[in-house]
Formats: sequence, C-alpha cells, structure tokens
Amino acid sequence: LDLKGQVKNTFFAVKLGGAFMMRIYNSLLANSVLSMSRANDAYLVDKNVSIKQVAKLMSKNNVTSVIVTDEDKLCGIVTDCAFCTKVVAPSIDINSPISEIMTNNPVSIAHYKSGVEAMLLMANTHIRHLPIIKNKQVVGMVTAADLLRKQSHNVVFLINEILVSNTTDELEEISKQVPLLLQHSYESNMDEHGITYSVSSIGRSINQQLLKQAEALLGDPPIEYAWVVAGSLARSEQIVHSDQDNLLILADDYQEELHGEYFIKLAQYVSDGLNACGYVYCPGDVYGN
Repeated sequence: LDLKGQVKNTFFAVKLGGAFMMRIYNSLLANSVLSMSRANDAYLVDKNVSIKQVAKLMSKNNVTSVIVTDEDKLCGIVTDCAFCTKVVAPSIDINSPISEIMTNNPVSIAHYKSGVEAMLLMANTHIRHLPIIKNKQVVGMVTAADLLRKQSHNVVFLINEILVSNTTDELEEISKQVPLLLQHSYESNMDEHGITYSVSSIGRSINQQLLKQAEALLGDPPIEYAWVVAGSLARSEQIVHSDQDNLLILADDYQEELHGEYFIKLAQYVSDGLNACGYVYCPGDVYGN
C-alpha cells in the first residue's frame, strides 16, 4: 500500500511512505472482530419464531440480519436479502417459522480473530455478515459495514478524501473525523510517534489541498513561492487540534504592487480554511495571513 504516487507535494519535504501506511493499516485491522462489532448488532431469535415477528424485529431495530438459534446454539442466519428471495418472490406464509428461510449452519468466526481474517473470510465466502462465537455461544456479529466503518477512520482513507476535495466545506467535514482517527489509533495500540505522525499527515494534506484550491480560485501564482509550516506540524507532533503555524517565502522578484494582492488572498484562503478545519489561528500571530 503506497501513496507516494498520489501525494505529489511540492511544498513539503515529508511524504507518506508505503511501509508506514501499511503499519497503520495493519494496526487498525489487527483488532479482534469482537472489538470491531457493535453490541446491539447481534439480534438472536429462536428457530421457531415466525417470519413476521422477525421482520418486525429487524424493521424496528434497523438491522440487516438476525442470528437464529436452537437451544441457544447457532443454527442459522437470516439477512434482509432472504425476505426478497425466499418470502416475497415465492409468496411464503409469513407465519411460518424463521427456520424455513434461514441459511443453515452459517459461516462464523471466533471472537479472537482479527479484522483482517474477517475481511478475508467474507471475501472468500461471498458473505457480508459473520456471527462471532466464544465458547460455542454467539457473542456478537461483525458485518462488512463494520469493517468499512473502521477503515473510514484510517489515515489512508482520510488523506485520499482530502486530496480529492474541492471546497473548504468538504475539508471541514473530513477534519471532523480526526478525533476518531486518534481514538482508533490509540485503541489499536499504535505508539505515540505513529499517532502524532498520522495526525500530522492529515494536517499536511489539508494544507496542501487548501493551497491547490486557492490556486484554482486565484489562478497560477505570478512568481514562485513556498508555503512553510512550523511548530507541531513541522515536528510531526500534531494532536487534535493544534493551532496553525505557517509562513510564506516569496521569490526574489516579488513586487508588492504587482504580486501583493494575490498572495494576501492566497494566505487568507489557506489560513481561514485551516481555522475552519480546527487548526485555529496562532495566538502568537505566526501564520501566513
């Protein structure tokens, strides 16, 4: 997993290395499936409960599957798809027991298995729901959506979202996920350097994208310049959310009357955008505005 080809950052020396990104990816998905599932996702029903009752249960709780048990042991699973293919299409009696439309002996996963193992198992068996088993008892359910949700707070996912954004509003929405990135990184036992480097990588990408947006709005820069970051971001020690510390370096042929307005607007756009994303204006006025 290597983003070097995507992160073409002419303003920052630090680039995202493939090995570091793979370490983050693995640490997030190395969590046990039980920790990645949501407790209220596992709804258990007896095999003799009617199809109608199960449909009401799923609708009321907005779930896409239920686990079917026989004397408290896993014996089947019913997903929302079953109601289309096995109930509506063949016009089966909705008062029939749920066992008539369940998938018998469904694939399951042990509670100590990792997210990676769950992902591979789903891919190989073409399923989206995995009952979680501990001591022969159902203790949860992990779904493809759970795995996707976990990865949506991955630094790789967030940076990709940042680099295709077109407005400050989009960046502001993405930046709201940074606290969850921090939380999940901590829960995944990532070390302190890995956590602050991940958060700082988000900050660098937001700076980069704001500059691209500003240039798209204002046109090509009239002279060469560099946008320099300082403080916690320069040290790769950002947390949620550090203030912004930045400055502009302009080429020697800069002329105030010719170029001043452009760079004032560019710096304003980037500084305001950073502030909107949670990187507040530097209290010591060390920022490009």
